[in-house]
Amino acid sequence: MFPMFAVLSQIPTAAELAYRFARLILVASVTALLSKVVITRWFISS
Repeated sequence: MFPMFAVLSQIPTAAELAYRFARLILVASVTALLSKVVITRWFISS
């Protein structure tokens, strides 16, 4: 348990940056998709 924790503690910044970057891309893509759907529905309904 301790050796694995020591190995994991060596790369916290890289893993955290990668996780934040992936989550940011995911949120941005979902937001763009939702806005596209909303704009399309609003354009069709109007």
